[in-house]
Amino acid sequence: MSKSSTSIKTITTDRTCDVLVIGSGASGLATALAAAHQGLDVIVAEKEKYFGGTTAISAGWAWVPGNPKGASASGDSREEVETYLKALAPEHYNEAGVNAFLDTVPEAISFFENNTEVNFVYPEKAPDYQMDLPGARLSGRAILPDDANARMLGDRRRELQPYLSSYTVFGYMPQVGADLNQVLHANRSIKSFLYVAAKLTRTWFDAAIHGQPLKRTNGSALITRMVKSALDAGVQIWTSTPVESLIQESDGSVSGAVLGGVHSGKVKARMGVVLAGGGF
Repeated sequence: MSKSSTSIKTITTDRTCDVLVIGSGASGLATALAAAHQGLDVIVAEKEKYFGGTTAISAGWAWVPGNPKGASASGDSREEVETYLKALAPEHYNEAGVNAFLDTVPEAISFFENNTEVNFVYPEKAPDYQMDLPGARLSGRAILPDDANARMLGDRRRELQPYLSSYTVFGYMPQVGADLNQVLHANRSIKSFLYVAAKLTRTWFDAAIHGQPLKRTNGSALITRMVKSALDAGVQIWTSTPVESLIQESDGSVSGAVLGGVHSGKVKARMGVVLAGGGF
C-alpha cells in the first residue's frame, strides 16, 4: 500500500468485539455507553479525524418530554405531551412510535445522569416549538448539556470536532440561553460587556496556549462528556477509520465490517453492528 510521507500510519489487523458502532455522534456514543454498561466489548469507528459528528457542532439541546426533573418541576403530564404531538403532526402521528419514545425517556435520561459524566441543565424557560398548539409547555421538556472542560479527555481532546467559526463570537461559542443573551447585550450593558470580555480573554488564552478553547459548550460539551464516559468504560473510539463495506453472512445477517484508514482491517462483531453515521 503506497502512502505519501504525510499520510497517517495505518494499523492493519483483524479484530473481534461484541458490538461495532459506526459513527461517533450522540446516537453512536449513546449506543456504545449502553453496551459498555452491560459489560460488552465495544468499538466505535468514525470516518472523520474528529469525533462527535454533527452533534459536536449543534446546540446540543434535546426535546425529551417526561424527563423526571423537568416533568416534576413543571407539572407536565403524558396526556399533555400526547395532545401536543397530535396537534403538531395530525396526519403523521404514530401512536406506537410516540409511546415507545415517551416510555423510554425517563430511563434514558436517568441512565446518563446516574452512570456517565453527562450532566443536563433544565432551563427555567424552554418553550415548545409551537406554543399556540394545545398541550404546549413553556418549560420542562427541553434540556441542554452542562458545560465541559476539554482537559477531561487528556491528549484525545485534539480529536474533538472544532467549533464552526460562523457559530462563534471571535472564537467563543456562547451557550444558548442566558450566556447568549449576555453576548447579544454586550454593546448595551457594561455588565454584559465585562462578562463577554472575560469569556473572550479566556478563550483566546486557551487557544494560544493549548491550541483550542478548553471550555466546551452546547453539543461540543455533550460529546466531550460522552467521549470521556465511553473511554472510562473501556470503549475503543477509532477516528480516521471509515467503513469500506459490511461483512454479510450467507443468511443475510451482518456480522462485522471492513474498515479503512488508521485501523484498517476486518472487525467481526459477536452481537451486532450499529449504523449510527447520520450526518444530517
